[in-house]
Amino acid sequence: MTNTLIYKDSQLYEYYGLSGIKNLLVMVGGILQSRTVNLYKIKDYVGGILGNDKTAPLSHYQRLIRYFAEYSHYDSYSQHILELSHSFFTKSYRYLILDGTKWDLDFRTVHLLTLSGIVSDVAVPIGWEDIGKKGHSSQEEHKDFFDKMLKKVSLKGKVLLADREYVGRDWIGYLIDNQIEIVIRMKEDCYKSELDEKQRNRAIKKAKRTKKPIKLPITINGKKLWWVVFSNPQNDQTEPLLYFITSLKNATKATDAYKKRWLIECLFKHLKSNGFNLEDLGVKFSHKIELMMAILVLVYSFAVKQGLIKRFKIQMKKHKGGKIYQAVSTFRHGLSWLLCSFKNMRQLIKVLQEIRSAKVKANVPIPKM
Repeated sequence: MTNTLIYKDSQLYEYYGLSGIKNLLVMVGGILQSRTVNLYKIKDYVGGILGNDKTAPLSHYQRLIRYFAEYSHYDSYSQHILELSHSFFTKSYRYLILDGTKWDLDFRTVHLLTLSGIVSDVAVPIGWEDIGKKGHSSQEEHKDFFDKMLKKVSLKGKVLLADREYVGRDWIGYLIDNQIEIVIRMKEDCYKSELDEKQRNRAIKKAKRTKKPIKLPITINGKKLWWVVFSNPQNDQTEPLLYFITSLKNATKATDAYKKRWLIECLFKHLKSNGFNLEDLGVKFSHKIELMMAILVLVYSFAVKQGLIKRFKIQMKKHKGGKIYQAVSTFRHGLSWLLCSFKNMRQLIKVLQEIRSAKVKANVPIPKM
């Protein structure tokens, strides 16, 4: 197995040896087959993956516990796993999405502040941080998180898409200073004092009349930006207009780009109820959550890339209005192919190696009907 072992040339093998990779692959296979991150449930699949039907499941459970106890203390181990995930997609991300997902455990709240990049029509996590609070994250927490991210990946020139929670004068100034473009949705009265009232009212009336995005120049913390108002395409009577702050000069490109923000909601759904039941996570400490997330993102990235490779086999459907869409998501499509492609470690290694080495364009077209 050592001759064909996936990632033998990687830093994981260099720093952590065969044991560090073998236990990682046991977790990858266990998460795929059990469809959960709960170690107690994963233990029932370890014997089959290892081809060992003599060891008791509880012994496999102890193995998983020891693995997390040891490797979760190495920050570089989780980072190397994340770098592995990034290597699947050769072209850099143009668009970034920032959002958070949270849930309550018996003993604490998990709040994962997450930054994702967009590959084709799928959001793929680039990094995350558990800030462990029930309420909204603050501007300082956003900046601290991005300080760490900027040390790991280049974000210069990327376009950050974010919802209303992620506004703030200091935060916006920070992003512009770091040469990150922005399209951030905001509340109706946000930065109202920075605009001429008559011009603002005329822009709102024009947006309602033309159904097109209307922009006005605005200065926030010394940064020249654009305030944009747009008629809600969902025809929501409770919120007929949408408001944005953006550094993009083209208002239509800004509002079109923002439509991609919903992809991170799909990501969270796939990691949770529609994929791997992330909320089953029973570990208490942030460093263990960090390791589990790194492994889960690796599994998720495998499934996404397999979905892109096999995308030509996705069944298409048509809305009554004529719009064509996928009957199943790229992630779920790839996951289904993965689940039927291996039963043991040797088969898992083979299929993961094939997926990793396959070349896939950054924007794979949606199949035609």
